[in-house]
Amino acid sequence: MRTLSLAIALLVAHGAHAAAPRALNFGALDTAALAAEDGKNAQSLQPHRYAIIQDASSVQANADKSGGGQWQTLQDGRLRWTLPISASDAVSIDVGFREFFLPQGAELKFRSVDGEFSHGPYTDAHNPREGGLWLPIIPGDQAVLELTIDALQLPYLKLQLDGVGHGYRQMRGAGEKSGTCNVDTICSQGDPWRNEINAVGAYAFSNSGGTPARFDCTGTLINRVGNTREPLFLTANHCLDSQAEAATVVVYWNYQSSTCRAVGSAPNGLQVPVSASLPNQSGTTLLSTFSTSDFTLLRLNQAPPAAANPFWAGWDRRDTAPIAATTIHHPQGHEKRISFENNPLSISGYLICDAGQGCPNASWPSATSHWRVNRWDVGTTEPGSSGSALFSPERRIIGQLHGGYASCTDTRPDWYGRLAVSWEGNGSANSRLRDHLDPGGAAPQTLDGTGTCSAPTVTLTATSPVAAGSDVSFTATATGGSGSGYTYAFDIDGDGNIDKTQATPTLIARYNREQNFNASVRVRDGAGCETTVQRAMVVTSHRIRPAAAFNAPTQVCGDGDAVVEPGERWRLTADLVNDGQVATTAQAVSLYSKSAADALAGASRDQFGYAVTSNTQSSICGYQFVDITDVVQPLTLSAAGSAAANDDGRSPVLDLSALNNNFNFYGQTITQAVMSTNGYLGTTAATTGGDFANGCGITPDSDNNGRRMQVLHDDLVAGSLRAAVYPSCPRPSEVAPADQRCLVFQWNNMGAYTSSTTPPSGNFDFQIIVYPSTWQIIYQYRNAIPNSGSSATVGILNPGQTGQQLNFSCNQASLAPQRSVCFYHPQKLPGTASDLTKIRLENPVINLGAVASGASQSTSTIFAVDSTAACGSRFRLGFAGTADENSGNVLSQTREITIGAEGNCQVIQNCPTALPPTVNLRPGAFFNARRPGNGVVAHVVPRPGELPTFFAAWFTGTPLREPTWYIISGVVQDNQVVAPVLRATRNVNAATFTVNLTPVGTARMHFLGSERVLFNYQLDNTGESGSELLTHSLQGLAPSVPNRTGTWFFAQEDGWGQTYDSFLAGAAPRDFIATYLYDATGTPRWVLTEGSGTDTGDMPTVVYNIHCPRCGWIDFADSARNIGTLRRSFSSPSNGVLSTNFTLPASYAGSWTRNNVPIVILTPPQ
Repeated sequence: MRTLSLAIALLVAHGAHAAAPRALNFGALDTAALAAEDGKNAQSLQPHRYAIIQDASSVQANADKSGGGQWQTLQDGRLRWTLPISASDAVSIDVGFREFFLPQGAELKFRSVDGEFSHGPYTDAHNPREGGLWLPIIPGDQAVLELTIDALQLPYLKLQLDGVGHGYRQMRGAGEKSGTCNVDTICSQGDPWRNEINAVGAYAFSNSGGTPARFDCTGTLINRVGNTREPLFLTANHCLDSQAEAATVVVYWNYQSSTCRAVGSAPNGLQVPVSASLPNQSGTTLLSTFSTSDFTLLRLNQAPPAAANPFWAGWDRRDTAPIAATTIHHPQGHEKRISFENNPLSISGYLICDAGQGCPNASWPSATSHWRVNRWDVGTTEPGSSGSALFSPERRIIGQLHGGYASCTDTRPDWYGRLAVSWEGNGSANSRLRDHLDPGGAAPQTLDGTGTCSAPTVTLTATSPVAAGSDVSFTATATGGSGSGYTYAFDIDGDGNIDKTQATPTLIARYNREQNFNASVRVRDGAGCETTVQRAMVVTSHRIRPAAAFNAPTQVCGDGDAVVEPGERWRLTADLVNDGQVATTAQAVSLYSKSAADALAGASRDQFGYAVTSNTQSSICGYQFVDITDVVQPLTLSAAGSAAANDDGRSPVLDLSALNNNFNFYGQTITQAVMSTNGYLGTTAATTGGDFANGCGITPDSDNNGRRMQVLHDDLVAGSLRAAVYPSCPRPSEVAPADQRCLVFQWNNMGAYTSSTTPPSGNFDFQIIVYPSTWQIIYQYRNAIPNSGSSATVGILNPGQTGQQLNFSCNQASLAPQRSVCFYHPQKLPGTASDLTKIRLENPVINLGAVASGASQSTSTIFAVDSTAACGSRFRLGFAGTADENSGNVLSQTREITIGAEGNCQVIQNCPTALPPTVNLRPGAFFNARRPGNGVVAHVVPRPGELPTFFAAWFTGTPLREPTWYIISGVVQDNQVVAPVLRATRNVNAATFTVNLTPVGTARMHFLGSERVLFNYQLDNTGESGSELLTHSLQGLAPSVPNRTGTWFFAQEDGWGQTYDSFLAGAAPRDFIATYLYDATGTPRWVLTEGSGTDTGDMPTVVYNIHCPRCGWIDFADSARNIGTLRRSFSSPSNGVLSTNFTLPASYAGSWTRNNVPIVILTPPQ
C-alpha cells in the first residue's frame, strides 16, 4: 500500500477555512531529505533547485482589506499595506503572485527587514499582460512586502500571492562548490567574447509539477533579423516548457566575478556574493518550445535593464558541424563562466555516445537533434548550466545545453540541442524558432549579434480609470536617442498587437466595455533605436445583471394551474442590478430573449455550464469504441518520480496546435496534452502523470497543473498509451456536424495497482475522444474494470476555479463494459427539435433608462405559448444583455420552460396575445456611432406564408486590426432574430470554388425601429461577447434611384459577394459597396468602394485597419490603402456584371480578380 502522508497533510491543511493572516510564518524544512532528492535530481540531469514554494494563496491586498497583511493610512491620505514574511532557517526568500495588476500610482517594494536589500518600486510598468509575477530573492529568513496606493485606485488593485520561495540553499549554489576547473568570464580567455558574455543571464523559475519549488538555469539574449533588439531569451525545454512556468521567471544579469581566479585554486570554487544592486527583471512570455531539440524561446516582459549592458547574440542555423565551440554559463548557479571545446563537434541524438565514451545505453526520437561536445578542453558544465548557449567560433549561437555527464572530474560528453533542428522544430510557430527570429521570412543562414543603442527616454500618460464610451488620450513624450525622427507604435488593448503606428505622439481611443489592461507605446528614433513603456488602464462601465436566479413564471392568462400549457400567457420577472461603477444612460435598453433548450434534460451540470450524461442515461451518448491499438505505436513513457514509468508516469507532450487540433476546455484553448498512466489527461506540458491518489474535490492532491480530464483517475499501472487523430471520426459526434475531426487518447492493457510485489488487478482498455470543432468529450470503457471503478474518479475539472468541476462518479461502481460518458461544453450542447417559433415574446425590450451604480430595477416580460406548441417541448427564456450608447454587455441568465410538464397539457384557446407591432427594418448598413468602422449590413427577406428571413453580413475586424466578416441568418419573429453566427472560409486547395460555413456563436438582433437595432452576440471562436445599439448608417438620407441596396453574388461561386447601400448625397446618387471575399489562405476579408451611382468605370477600392468587437476604437480613416479597382454595370434591378482587380495587403496576401462575371441580387430588389 502506498504512503499517502502528503495527501493526508494536504487534506488537513485545506480542511478548515481560516482568516487571512496579518503575516506569513513558515517552519523549517527537512533539509536532509531535500539534499537527498537534489542528489538524485543531479544524477538525472535535472535543473538546479534552490527553494521549496510555501503556499501563500490565502493572502491578497484587496479593496475591502480582508485579504491579510496590515493596512494603515499615511499622512498624505494614501494607503499602505505591509506583509511581513519569515521562513525558518531560510537562506533566501522570494515571493510570487497569482494575480499582479497595479493601477496607476501604486508602488510595491520587496525588501529585507533592515532595508539593506530592496527590490522595486514595482509600478504599473511591471504589470504582466495577464496572470502573476515573481520577484527576486531577498537573502535571509525575513522579508517584507510593502504596497503604497491612492485610496481612489484601490478598487482596481489585483494583488494575490501564490507562494513564497523558502530558500534552503543559496540560489547561486553556496554549499555546492562549482568545479575549480571553471574559468571566470573576466579572465583573458573571455576577452574575445565580451559581447556574448553580456548576452547571458542566470534565471530562476517555478516548476509546474511535483513539489512546488524554485529552480535556476541559464539563458541567452538572441538577435532577430533586422537587429530589432526584441527581448528574446533562449534556454532549454527541460528547464521550462509552459507559460505557467515562463510567468515565474526572474532573470539576473551580470552575476560574474570581478577578478580572474586561478583555475584549480580553492577560491575558484567558492561563490561570489550576490550584490544587492545586481540588475534583474521579472516575467516572460513563452513563444515556442520543442522537446526533441530541447529549446525554449521566451520573450522578456520588459527590455533588459540598461545596467546590464545587454547584447543580443547572433546565430547560425547551418547544418554543418563547427570545428570548435564555446559556452557561457552559470555552473551550479554560480557566477558566470566560460568553457571551450577545441575540437569538432559531432551530430547525434541526446545522450547517444560513440563506442568507448563510457555512456549508458539511451534512445532519443532523433539521431541528429543535438550537438555532442565530446570533451571540454577548458572548463566544463554543471547543474545550473542548463539552457546556456553553445557558440560557434564565429561567436554565433548554434544550440543550447540539454545535459550530459561533464564535470571537472568527468570527461564524458555534453549535448546541446541544435539550432538547425529548432529552426523548423515541430512545424508550428509555438514549436520552432523561425517565426520569431525571422518573422519577415528573409531566411538568412546566419545572423551576427548586435549591442545596445542610445534609446530615447519615454513616458506615457493616459487618464485611468476612464468610463466606457469616453475618449481617452494616450500621449507619449520622448527625449534623447537620436533626438528626432520618432515614430510611435501604440498597443491600446494590452494584447501585444500594435494597433497603430504614427509620427505624432498622441492617440485618441474609446472603449465599449469594462476591462483592465496595460496599454503601451513603442517609440523608435531616427536611428532605429527604440523604447517601450506601458501604463495600467481601467475602463469602467455599467454592469447590468439579474440580481438572482429566475423564479418560476407566473400565469397571466390560462387555466390557473402551475403548468405552462399551449395557448397560455406567462410573466417572467427579474430584478436587474447595476454592479458596475457607471450609471446607464437614459437610452439604455435591456433585452429578454428565447433559445432552444438542449437535449440533456436532467443532466448534471457544473457552474461553468458543462453537462454530463452516459449511454445508460440518454440515447444521445452512444458507445462506439474507436480502437487505435493497431493504428499507431505506443507512446514513450517517462517516470514522474521513483516509481516505474508505466506505474506513475506520463506520455510525451502532445502538440495539438501543430495539427490544428486545439480545442476549448473550460474557456481556455488547449494546445498541449499529456496522458497519465493513472488515468487522466493533463492539458499543460507541466503534467507529471504522478497523481495516483484520486479525490472527489476540485483540487488534486498532486500534479496540480491545470485543467484535467479524469477518464479513470485511480492508482493504475499501464500496459501502453496511444494517441491518434482522425480527419473524419469513426464515431460520429452528437453535436453537429456529425462528420468531423476527432482526437483519440487510449489506455491499453491497464491494471489497478495492488502492491510492489503483486501484479496489477484486471486487464482493461479505455479512451477519451475529443472533437476539436464542437469541444465534446467522450469517455469509453471497453471491458470490465475491477469493482466497476469504485475507487476511481470519472470527471473533468479546472483546479482553483470554484464551480468548474463535474464528476460523473467518484468512488462509485459506475463503469460497466461498453459504457460511454459524454461531457458537453455549454456553448456546444446538443439541441432539441423544439420549434422556437411556438414561444412569442410580447415585450422583450426593457427601456431601462438611467440606473445608478448599485441601484436596481424590477423588470418583467410576458411570453405567450402558441396553441399548437408540442406537449413536452422545452425552451429557455431569460435575460440576454444590456446596451446604451457607451457600452454593452452579455450577462445572460435563463430559465428552462417545459410545455405540459408531468403530462398536464391542456390547450387553452381564450388567451389573446398582445404582440408588438411589426417593425419594417430599413435594409442596409447599421453601425455604432461611437465605434464607426464595424457594422452589420441587414436585410429582411419576405417569404409567402412563412416567417421572413433575416440575412446579414457582419463586417468587423481581428485583434490585428485586419478585416474579417461573419454571416447571420435566421427567421424574424416579433421583431427579434435569434440565429447562429457563421464563419465562412474558403478551401483554397479544392479543385472548385468551395466555401465552408462553421457556426462560431450566437446573435440576437432586435428591431427597435426601422433604423435602430439592438445587437447582442457571443462568439465561441474568440470568446468575445457584447451588446450594441446600432443605427442605420444612412439615417436621414434618402435612397437613390436606381436603388441597388441589397446583397449581390456570383451564383457560380456562392460564398462571396457584395453589399450595396444606395443613397442621395444632395441630389447625386452614390453607392457604398462592401465586397466580402477571401485572402490567399481562405480567410474571410472585406474591402470598401464608394462612388457615383452612375459610374461604370474603374472605381478605386480600399481596405482599412478595423477594430475587433472587443478592441478599443481608434480613428481608422488614415489607414486606408488602395488595393485596386472594381467595375460594374447593370442590365436590370436584379442583374449586373462585375469585374474586380484587387491585390490585398502583404500582411494577409492574396488577390481577387474577376472579369465580367454575372451577379444577381440575393435580397429583395428595392
